[in-house]
Amino acid sequence: MDKDKKIKVLYFAGSGRSGSTILNIILGNHPHIFGGGELQNMGQVYNANKICSCQSPLIHCEFWSSVVNDWSSKIEEDNITSGFKKWSEVEGVFSIKSWVKMYFGIGKKDAQFKEYLKSTSEFLRSVQQHSKKKVLVDISKNPLRAWALEENPDIDLRMVHLVRDGRAVTWSLKRTAERQNRKRPTWRAAMFWALINRMTNLVRSKVEHRTLVRYEDFIENPGLVLNQIGEMAEIDFTDIINNIDKNDDFRIDHVMAGNGIRKADTIKFETTKTDGWIKKLNSRSKNIFKILSYSSLKKFNYR
Repeated sequence: MDKDKKIKVLYFAGSGRSGSTILNIILGNHPHIFGGGELQNMGQVYNANKICSCQSPLIHCEFWSSVVNDWSSKIEEDNITSGFKKWSEVEGVFSIKSWVKMYFGIGKKDAQFKEYLKSTSEFLRSVQQHSKKKVLVDISKNPLRAWALEENPDIDLRMVHLVRDGRAVTWSLKRTAERQNRKRPTWRAAMFWALINRMTNLVRSKVEHRTLVRYEDFIENPGLVLNQIGEMAEIDFTDIINNIDKNDDFRIDHVMAGNGIRKADTIKFETTKTDGWIKKLNSRSKNIFKILSYSSLKKFNYR
């Protein structure tokens, strides 16, 4: 890959549980795209306990270990952990300090921010070189990371604000919590969904190349949505759309973090109902969510 050419990153921002892993896998089947998953989280998952979709622990995965070793040789850090820590210091999505600094452009000429930019660029360049793909998909979803990537002169950012009905997100969170014998209060899920999407709206206004996608629209009409993303990202998704129409399998490569479906060998695109939460989420939770997030639901055309 040309080291002087910008790295094109197709970045998905918004709330978790919005279908980004499915899109990551499907788009990763394009011959020029590598879908690595939630790249921001590499610092938390690069250990012997977290598994790549290839079924190897990430530190023993041939692909990711090569990427990380290559990256760490190009940055001035004592160890890998300190290298990844630089990311969190800039990208802390719930850090008021980080948002204020990014919004007002504070510290963009400081050594710390320059080191962050270099670290991020070198990591993405290593992923690009080892995958031999021109375009990288990053489904980290953190809007502040998207803003930081937009500020990076080495990155050609193409941002997708991915939204799913917050009540469906709430149901998904509650279901996972129940399996783990935990509780997930509806008010907390509602506040998180509304806040993260407002943050993403703000960042979307700052990014040159961006689009808004509703997960429900993708499931209902994948061809239309993929063409929308392709027009924004300047990528032809005709073959991917044809594969969906033919009900082809979509292979899964080295997805390092995301939904559990990434651990399958292949997946098929399924036009499933996206309103199953309506029967499963109780009336009290629906009412609480609507009261707390009414304006955001309305903004994204959810009733």
